[in-house]
Amino acid sequence: MLTVSGIGPRTALSIVSRGYQAVHDAVIKADVEFFTSIPRLGTKNAQKVIIELKTKLGSVKDLVLDDSKSEEIDELLLVLTGMGFSKNEAIRAVKVLPPEIKTIEEKIRIALKFIGKK
Repeated sequence: MLTVSGIGPRTALSIVSRGYQAVHDAVIKADVEFFTSIPRLGTKNAQKVIIELKTKLGSVKDLVLDDSKSEEIDELLLVLTGMGFSKNEAIRAVKVLPPEIKTIEEKIRIALKFIGKK
């Protein structure tokens, strides 16, 4: 998200807070209204987000994980890629997360530690 020119950290967090699936669907459908409903995001920047993210957002089918947790995994991947990490780095980090970790904050922290070691 931060790699899109004109999108700062506050706006990126506002977009990410809508949830991975909502953002993904809006990008795929080229829903400019979804993005313009976010504060500090006009039509031109909404179009930039759609164009630039369309090539970056892929499916999470690369992950072999339980479907019941797919929404949380999508959110983790969105957060990590929104921080500037590649999709592949994010997927590798999510795959190594221990199953006993329950909170998303802790999962993000551990994923960042894993990526930092590389």
